[in-house]
Amino acid sequence: MRSDLTQALRLLFRSRGISIVAVATLALGIGTNAAIFSVVHAVLLKPLPYPEPSRLMMLRETVAGKEDSMPVSPPSFADWRVNRSFQSIGAYATGSFILTGGGEPVRVPGADVSGRFFETLAVRPALGRPLVDADDVDGGPLVAVIGFDLWMSRLGGDPGVIGRRLTLSDKSYQIVGVMPRGFDFPDAAEIWVPLALPPGEFDASQRMSFYLDAIARLAPGISREQASSEMTAIAARAATAYPKSNAGRGVAVVPLRESIVGDVRRPLMILLGVVAIVMLIACANVANLLLARAAARRDEMAVRMALGAGRWRIFRQMLVESLVLAGAGAAAGLLLASWTRDAIVALAPAGVPRIDQVRIDPAVIAFTLALAFVTAIVFGVAPALAASRPGGGAPRGLRSAAGTGGGRAVRGALVIVELTLSVALLVGAGLLARTFWKLVTVDPGFRPDGVMTMEVVLPRPKYAEPERRVAMFDRVLEVLRENPMIEAVGATTNLPLAGGNMSFGFYTQNMTPDRDTPHIANFRGVTPGYFRAMGVPVLRGRAIAASDRPGSPPVVVINDAMAREYWPNADPIGERIAITRGRETVWREIVGVVGSVRQAAVGTPPAPEMYMPYVHDPFPFLRFVVRTSLGTDAAAGAMRAAVWMADPAQPVTRVRPMRDVIAASLADARFNAVLIGAFAVLALAIAGVGLYGVIAYTIALRLPEIGVRMALGAERRHVLGLVLRQSLALTLVGVALGMGLALGLTRAIATQLFATAPTDAVTFGGVALALTLVALAASYVPARRALRVDPAAALRAE
Repeated sequence: MRSDLTQALRLLFRSRGISIVAVATLALGIGTNAAIFSVVHAVLLKPLPYPEPSRLMMLRETVAGKEDSMPVSPPSFADWRVNRSFQSIGAYATGSFILTGGGEPVRVPGADVSGRFFETLAVRPALGRPLVDADDVDGGPLVAVIGFDLWMSRLGGDPGVIGRRLTLSDKSYQIVGVMPRGFDFPDAAEIWVPLALPPGEFDASQRMSFYLDAIARLAPGISREQASSEMTAIAARAATAYPKSNAGRGVAVVPLRESIVGDVRRPLMILLGVVAIVMLIACANVANLLLARAAARRDEMAVRMALGAGRWRIFRQMLVESLVLAGAGAAAGLLLASWTRDAIVALAPAGVPRIDQVRIDPAVIAFTLALAFVTAIVFGVAPALAASRPGGGAPRGLRSAAGTGGGRAVRGALVIVELTLSVALLVGAGLLARTFWKLVTVDPGFRPDGVMTMEVVLPRPKYAEPERRVAMFDRVLEVLRENPMIEAVGATTNLPLAGGNMSFGFYTQNMTPDRDTPHIANFRGVTPGYFRAMGVPVLRGRAIAASDRPGSPPVVVINDAMAREYWPNADPIGERIAITRGRETVWREIVGVVGSVRQAAVGTPPAPEMYMPYVHDPFPFLRFVVRTSLGTDAAAGAMRAAVWMADPAQPVTRVRPMRDVIAASLADARFNAVLIGAFAVLALAIAGVGLYGVIAYTIALRLPEIGVRMALGAERRHVLGLVLRQSLALTLVGVALGMGLALGLTRAIATQLFATAPTDAVTFGGVALALTLVALAASYVPARRALRVDPAAALRAE
């Protein structure tokens, strides 16, 4: 083996050109696979950092006929706590806190959690104690558990922190625990306080208030299926007891890992499949190189066999050379993977779980080494068999020129494989690129240019009274309106395309609230000027006006989608609807119809939506929008200054142009299009190099034939046609097979497409044309060489 290794290194150094191309090709294939695997491992495969994570489940409410599940209402959570399937069950509501004292006020992500939250996750604090049932009572002690990073950054890692006070949203909490490093469930939380719901939240009237998330730990010996069966029975009993609110409702029992991963799994597995195809193309390319080199070494192999080397000895030597190439490719690939990983992490959309944990760790290194070994076998076996077969080492004069017959057919077949796989990748990339372009050009229903946004969340204790909230936000709006550089200003409870949403039930005039099941529509509280600031057109009636103040007649504005769905043949202006929120059902007059806005996503059609004057139901948060000619920095400064003039201690977050909000909403589509597009172009480049190599090598072998043709009077165009016919024949076969493969594979990305058919003719035709042009370019240099052949020199070489 040592002799084989020494010989392999000597040969690879002597054939530096082929070796460098082979190692570079393998590095590209192995590196991209290692980089994507590092993401897949961190996001999908690495166990959750909790004891026995497979027993952790997420519980969600379901509605018959709807695919998506919902958060949990407090009464349903109370129903679920009485069970035999779970060792413990906890609930939480994500949010944030304004942390003051010891520096500038900051908004810190956190969660209100029930007493069994930490028990369910089975994670103990690094210091102090967790929250328990005794803390989770209405009017109970104000205590908090903080995260490790917050402890270090804000409190200096003080080991005596237990018992200290922390001011959160104008309330003083006593610190009772510090969680270990890395614990940030849910949603990068750094502060956990008791949920402490008042008794009224568990009334039957709250069974349609869905705002809690629930986690549970399976009892020993209980399967997910058993737990799901029991929860279905509990839901059925609730439906019998409360038919109006709970009819058709069930419970989804989902593994916590699956819930965290969510919609990320499919795109990542598609990416893993894409880079696997790139690896296959790289293997085919290297196999072609080694086949060509094996043919060039036929005299060497003939001598070896003449001196007694057996077939296994030759096969082993060739395979060791392949392993050395693969090892060098793996080493270079790991370096490339570290760079590629950084680019992928930077490009990844916000919200990809555990993306910050992507590392080139031992698991990734082990995967890379295993991949290198497998690829060495894949691309090394064919050349090794070719060199070791009987007659494969025959002297030059005892057989026809290498590269004819079977050898040429194998190399041509490998190029066709490369081209076929490249076509499939390019079609997928093209479809995703067209999807991204169509998403970018979709009309979102508003005019984002020149619009700046800002989020303000008021601390509830300081602004407990609705009147104080209205006064605070009115003052901010007033200051902004006084700025001569601001054209229009308004605010809403939820920005379009920013990820937040509220929906409430409503009844039309021909319905009875106490008897009929309500319709559901999205809800936004808005201030006067919001539609003008966002550029949303008022189609009929009027917008929310300054006259819509506390105590004024209840009114509502609806969007065009809601008007078309519920009043398809009538004008809804003047109609009345009853909006149900919590325990209240208030009849409101429809005073206007506005254009439909794409709120959930650019690619999602607008849903029915109603807008209510913010002052009629003032939430403790608003998202401000201003239309201005100021630059981004100047506008952001003016918006912050307006808030601090109203309350100097009030933090301001997410100050950004509306264009950035749209860009963030398109991050998933951009991520898929850019990465798959980059890998497809890489595959095409490798395939182009492979095609160039085969054509160049074939011409080198046929130089004597070309010399004879030219000596007998063949014109240059005939020689050029000889070269191009072979290239185009391989290309056309590869394109035809690739199109067929693409028709099957594009089904995997059908759910990622928008306004683009998986069989889009423009994409398929463009890919065919692009690949043909690449093939012609790859054939150009060899063709020029063929045209410069000196017939006399070619015949002497033969």
